[in-house]
Amino acid sequence: MKYRTRFLALLLAGMMTLSLTACTGSEDSDDALTSPTDSADSADSSGSVLPDDFVADTSVEDLCLATADIPGDFELFTVNSVPVTARAYLYWLNNSIYISNSSSPEDWKADALNTALLYNLVASKARELGYEMTQEQTDELDSNLALTVMMMGGEETFEDALRKTGLDYDTFYQMNAAPYYYEQLMNGLYDEPTAEEMDTYIEENDILYAKHILLMTVDPLTGESLDETTIAEKRATAENLLAQLQASADLTADFDALMNEYSEDTGLASYPDGYTFTAGEMVEAFETATRALEFGQISDLVESNFGYHIILRLDPDTESARLQYRADLLDAQMVDWFDEADIVFTDEYEALDPQMFYEKFMAYQEAFTAEDAAAAAAESSADSEADASTDPQEN
Repeated sequence: MKYRTRFLALLLAGMMTLSLTACTGSEDSDDALTSPTDSADSADSSGSVLPDDFVADTSVEDLCLATADIPGDFELFTVNSVPVTARAYLYWLNNSIYISNSSSPEDWKADALNTALLYNLVASKARELGYEMTQEQTDELDSNLALTVMMMGGEETFEDALRKTGLDYDTFYQMNAAPYYYEQLMNGLYDEPTAEEMDTYIEENDILYAKHILLMTVDPLTGESLDETTIAEKRATAENLLAQLQASADLTADFDALMNEYSEDTGLASYPDGYTFTAGEMVEAFETATRALEFGQISDLVESNFGYHIILRLDPDTESARLQYRADLLDAQMVDWFDEADIVFTDEYEALDPQMFYEKFMAYQEAFTAEDAAAAAAESSADSEADASTDPQEN
């Protein structure tokens, strides 16, 4: 949705990157994750800045020192007197370069600064205003991190992944705590909106909410039209479903039952409660038909380039919309905090070369990956030899 909060989305996107695998070139990550992005490749097209004699020492303990000549625990800059360490900033710098559409090192550096600033301000402002994480939130975070450790194969593997990313556990923990602090700020600063406030919010943001039953007249994989006989059968089925709903004594329950049984919408599993959207986000026929309905009313058959729809318009004043209302208020406050932030940079930050850092970082990831592959091959060979020695062939 176009009105989705920018800051919360950024926090959650950051959380996804904290799986560690995306930044370490681990075996579980896609091959594309172990190579520089298009933007980095573009920047390198004029020639690598990496010295010819550079060697990535895979035994390195402080990857920040190895890639940026700055110790990981060095306070690279402060935000309202709260320090941001090199390991935290360099993590976001690597992430910024990886996802960036820009080939400009200045853009990478600025994007990473904005992300680091966001994470710093969310936590520091929450604490400053007295909104600490609840015990329930702390327990949930601890449980999630424990599950991460288990899924990665145990403490040793997890700690090795942190090392290869340049993080330590405390930095990793605080990054993952940021969305909880955001939630505390939102709940602490803003009351539940009134019905009148929600009406205004929904109108100003042009928010629509609807479910539909879709019988497709095109192949969902190729987009090619189905044959005329099949399309006629789909229309007949859609008309039968519509007649059932028009005669229903419990429209909401019957609509859900028929939707779950008959709808061919490929997004149904992801959006079982329907779609919340604004102008231009759905196909025109769907949007136009939704606008013509009252809340709780169903449409006649609506034909789009996907097929036949039966649409049920819903009241967009939902729990998620109310959450979004308060998140938007906090976003506006975050903009003010960004503008007012007192950032003091060190000489080390000013001198940091993003492209040199990234090329060194990727060289280390390639070395780590090669070392892990060699170790796995050696282990597999040893296992095969052991099996052969304990199970000799019979003559």
